[in-house]
Amino acid sequence: MKSRWEEFYDSVKDRRYGMIFFATLLLSLGVFVVGAIIYSIARPDKFQEFVLPALPGVGICLVAVSWWLIRRLWKRQQEELKYAALSRDELAKARSKLRNNKKTMRRAAPRAPDIDLKY
Repeated sequence: MKSRWEEFYDSVKDRRYGMIFFATLLLSLGVFVVGAIIYSIARPDKFQEFVLPALPGVGICLVAVSWWLIRRLWKRQQEELKYAALSRDELAKARSKLRNNKKTMRRAAPRAPDIDLKY
């Protein structure tokens, strides 16, 4: 029996190698650019004093947010797979049943006028 991560990777690896590569490439470039911007704004002497001690907290927050997103996506995927998709023949048959069993709307019978008016 495979772990959840192995099953996730097995379902993705054949179809989306390019997407995984480009997502990783863009993410690493983005982290590098953001780090360079923070380093240039904070200056080297202040970087070690203020930014480096904050990195573990930022890392913990990123791990928590990514864990939350992964759990949310996993639950959504489980709900989507609850019912299998209908085939083309099944869809055509269901549509024809809906079309053929449709009842025409009849106009409601008019109400009798209210003649018991008390003032």
